[in-house]
Amino acid sequence: MEYDQKMTFYRSALLSLCLMSALSSPVWAASPTPSVASSNYDFTVQYDVYAGGMHLIDVTQQFTLSDTSYSSTMTAKPTGFFSKIVPWEGQYTTKGLVNKDGKLIPQRHAKTSRWGDERDETIMSFDAGGQLIRMTDREWVYGKTRPAPQNVTPDKSLSRNALDLVTTVLRMLQHAQTTSMSTKAACNNSDIVFDGKRRFSMNFTGIGIETLPATNYSPFKGKAPRCEIEVKPLAGFNGKKRGFYKIQEDSRAQGELPSLWLLPAWANGGPPIPVRMRIKSEYGAIMVHATKVVRK
Repeated sequence: MEYDQKMTFYRSALLSLCLMSALSSPVWAASPTPSVASSNYDFTVQYDVYAGGMHLIDVTQQFTLSDTSYSSTMTAKPTGFFSKIVPWEGQYTTKGLVNKDGKLIPQRHAKTSRWGDERDETIMSFDAGGQLIRMTDREWVYGKTRPAPQNVTPDKSLSRNALDLVTTVLRMLQHAQTTSMSTKAACNNSDIVFDGKRRFSMNFTGIGIETLPATNYSPFKGKAPRCEIEVKPLAGFNGKKRGFYKIQEDSRAQGELPSLWLLPAWANGGPPIPVRMRIKSEYGAIMVHATKVVRK
């Protein structure tokens, strides 16, 4: 593979984290039905990201849930030789409320990232009903004074009744928790998302149950629903395809939409979490493997 092709492939692995900030969330949501009691959770899942068979990125996802609130924080950074050529790391945090009906209501979504000495941060704030009311951005260079946040006026035509990406995935996992993990429809769910610039529907569709064996990459095994992920643009998608949407379409061109597999977080059941993710490209597959769960 030529150098430019390699860098395109490696950038695709990084771009996949646009979705991984949600899809790697080791989450369960309070049940919206009284037949399943809600629980408190505080645990962390570790993930390894491979591209073309090489371990490129380490991801740690911490999650907490109570009867009234939820939070999820992901940190990701390159590992090995990749860390020497890509001086990047990122953190993604979402906090929200669980209402009396068990519905997840986002309150704050923050993304911070570093590339070399350059830092940037974007924060989305929501009202009590989950409507986006404020966005702030700031950029600075490490070692220099961190500037005050710059307010950004959200476009209401794009953000109205839309969720942040992480909460969308949590709602899908909530659906899987409250239906049946033994059916391919466990992950069937769709919500409208606003990512700060674009409005789109995020669709999860079950396509079957597959038996995952334990491997050197991941100890998780068992019958797992396989879910296809599809972003459908609604507004704000101007010009050429970018970000995860481009990765999705590249994967589609290889005959498969991006997929994830769900299994319980621990042996005696636990909440469903994504334990594997696969995105195809013309240069090879990007794979995400859950490696360990640590409970508090």
